[in-house]
Amino acid sequence: MVERSWFLAAAACSAFFVLVLCVQSILIAQHRFVEIAWLQFVQPGVIAITVLVGWLLFHVSLQLLLVAYIAGTLVAALSSILQVRVSFFGSRLSMKTLSVEGVRYAGSQIAETASNTVVLLFAIVAMGAAQTGFLSVAITLASLPLAGGYAIGSGVFKSVASATPAGLLYVRALAVRTAAIGGMLVALLLVLVTPFIVPFLFGSEFEDAVIPAMALICFSPIVVVNYVATQVLGAEGRGGQMSTWQILGAVLSVLGLFLFSPAFGALGGVFGVASGWLVTFCGTLFALRVGPSVLRFRVADIKASFDLCVKGKV
Repeated sequence: MVERSWFLAAAACSAFFVLVLCVQSILIAQHRFVEIAWLQFVQPGVIAITVLVGWLLFHVSLQLLLVAYIAGTLVAALSSILQVRVSFFGSRLSMKTLSVEGVRYAGSQIAETASNTVVLLFAIVAMGAAQTGFLSVAITLASLPLAGGYAIGSGVFKSVASATPAGLLYVRALAVRTAAIGGMLVALLLVLVTPFIVPFLFGSEFEDAVIPAMALICFSPIVVVNYVATQVLGAEGRGGQMSTWQILGAVLSVLGLFLFSPAFGALGGVFGVASGWLVTFCGTLFALRVGPSVLRFRVADIKASFDLCVKGKV
């Protein structure tokens, strides 16, 4: 009965994450990249820290995971309110307008939220408390390269929306190429330092989290590309495809979690989560008609990628 009450409270708090997503869209339009990165990191960060502290002090249970989700969502909502400082009183859009314009993109946002939060809720059932703690460390570290993806996706959104048919092909390729190269560079750095920072930050008890974390970090460039590719699809008005591939990826991540983690623990959970990422990766690139040749990085692309990441323009 207690766990059911916490579950209902967690479900109710999901409404606050809608506020977070709305504020994120405002920050994207204003090119406030640092605040976007913080807003995306704060919820999974609070969840991971809460789970780790709970594991160290007593034990991890479904109730603790629900409390962690509630805390992460509320902190993220508070952060979003402080970033835009918009009054709750004033003019509002009609529900009809919101429904017509937003239904194509709703699935994508739901899937994006689920990929970082719901997976950990299922993990406690699939692999137990200790391995869930290790997986939460892996997911948190593998999410760090996404900060660059937020900057790239924000910078490219307006350029894609206003591009000519001929110029659109170039913008697509540049965005995906920049996301892939940038994600790989950050992932390489993280892989090198993870064996040292995990025991330093979390103690020797979490040495078993090092291998799963390094494995998932190797897949993190895919997540960066996924985010940027879905932003490009959204800017093109193709919200249906954007949502479809995000949802399929999230569903497969959960299925893979139950398939691989009973035998391989946190490392199996890593491969389960990564399998969902790969589905979204292949599907969005297919939808954008972008092939492997996009990774062919030319010298002329260096300045264009720099302008996209730093100045937010193509």
